[in-house]
Amino acid sequence: MAHQPAKVNGSALDGRVEAIADAFSRGEDQYAIAKRLEPRDSRKRRRIRRQIETIVLKDDRVARKVFERARLTLLSGLVPASVANRTSASRANRTGMAATKLLFEATAFHNPRVSHEHSGEVTIKLEIPRPKFVDAESEDLD
Repeated sequence: MAHQPAKVNGSALDGRVEAIADAFSRGEDQYAIAKRLEPRDSRKRRRIRRQIETIVLKDDRVARKVFERARLTLLSGLVPASVANRTSASRANRTGMAATKLLFEATAFHNPRVSHEHSGEVTIKLEIPRPKFVDAESEDLD
């Protein structure tokens, strides 16, 4: 029909979802994506921008894919941040502790809001056999 948006099949939409999630994970917004796709024509940029906004608002797959990519980025930075905070002794490097705590919380490795209740009772039991007594005079020490 005339003046109606073209129907998009599922596979083309999947490709668009992937492309939008990739662009968002690189730090681009819908304005930057539209400008990259259509640098000269402002009307086409506006149409592309509205299409992106519609896809993002109506399709939860974009949010899931962006979250997965962000979590992967956070997880990859977890070990270097932990090592840096463990090895740093200067006061300037201690300010990174807040960022590392946020990193641990965002990756769901640690949640400081969960209360850890302990009873306070500690029982330690060591099963170590006693050494046998050896008389030093009876042994032959060559």
